[in-house]
Amino acid sequence: MNLESNYYDIAVENLNAACSIMKCANDNDAQFKRAGYFVQQSVELAIKYILFENGIDQIRTKTHDLAMLVRMAKEENIDLFLNDFLLQYIYTITEWEEKTRYMIGYYVAQEIVERAIKETYNYLKTIKEKIL
Repeated sequence: MNLESNYYDIAVENLNAACSIMKCANDNDAQFKRAGYFVQQSVELAIKYILFENGIDQIRTKTHDLAMLVRMAKEENIDLFLNDFLLQYIYTITEWEEKTRYMIGYYVAQEIVERAIKETYNYLKTIKEKIL
């Protein structure tokens, strides 16, 4: 099994990490940021999994920009099965890849991370039902 076919499993692991972090976050902004990072990674890898399954070359997907990956899928007529929440917050979630780790003072709202976890869980469930 190659790395690309493992992307879905890694996406699940990243989402599980985000859930674990939130369970012990105790109103800690640093933990919300850390969980947000893992949500972003989960969404990114899930999208890349679908792109790879549809024959998109790994080199073309060498980005953390979720909106760019969504545009790529649209250009190739690939249904990513993204739900409304993830589409609405695609730019915010993209920011979590870098800003949650490197930008001092960057704030991630607990409510948004919690909702993103829920919606990413639903997204991975949809992928499992439609593709796996």
